[in-house]
Amino acid sequence: MSNFRLLNILFIFLLVITFTIGCDISDKNQVEEGINDNWPADGVYFMKWDSYHGYFEGEEPYIQLSIIQVHSIAQENEQSYKKYILISDKGEITVTSANYFPGPKGEKYSLYTLGLRLPKMKPGRYIINKLRMIDSNNQQKIYDIGKWVIDIKKGFKPKDLDLGKKTFISGYFDWYRVEILNNTQEKIYIKNLDFQLKIPVKTITKIGKDFNMTEYLDEEPYVEPGETKVFQFEFVSGVNDNNPKFISLRPFLYYEINNKNKFTILPTAIYSPVVNDKIILELVKSLN
Repeated sequence: MSNFRLLNILFIFLLVITFTIGCDISDKNQVEEGINDNWPADGVYFMKWDSYHGYFEGEEPYIQLSIIQVHSIAQENEQSYKKYILISDKGEITVTSANYFPGPKGEKYSLYTLGLRLPKMKPGRYIINKLRMIDSNNQQKIYDIGKWVIDIKKGFKPKDLDLGKKTFISGYFDWYRVEILNNTQEKIYIKNLDFQLKIPVKTITKIGKDFNMTEYLDEEPYVEPGETKVFQFEFVSGVNDNNPKFISLRPFLYYEINNKNKFTILPTAIYSPVVNDKIILELVKSLN
């Protein structure tokens, strides 16, 4: 099973879990709070992500967008579109393939994930904030999708490191955890993660005895030849913001070997909060 398909399954699974947890709380208060009477007009609403994806040249970027479809009556299918175009600071990027993945449904809404495959692009940093969708009648709509930084660097994935277990999905933007195996005959020094989000973030590196981090090790961030170590990169932000955050992160990992600085890319991790009907309603109203 490919990492992309596994990520889709895990993302939908997270939506189901967070929706179920939220419903246990919200169902008891819906009538009292009048939630079912306050929904905005029927339509498609895109959650605004704060995301960063790193790639090597020659790779085809892939992003996932979250959609809330508000409907006054039950709907079976999402709108069909024939063309998707992402709008970046470097011009338009035509999507090469798109797939919808259905998620949980409420009385007034349905959740979907829209997976978009981008073409191979020249090295550089592309800042994407809008999506244009064109239907079969050539009618088009443009949506604000937040901020997606696609950072493409020259070079190819090095063979110095292998990755074991890693973070795929979390309900909070708290850390990225990964097992790192040194494939070389030289000691490797793990330096830092490199990414850029809208919110300022500092990263603290910690080493664990195992992937569950049952014990922290007071060691230098080295990986000996043939050794596997667990690294947890903890995120610290000075911004006091309790609003729900939707973050997709595919960071660069910098390391040093033989006095040379090198980098590789870690797989995508998705950070999406627990939501219930009330939070979804607030999100939709904020996007309206």
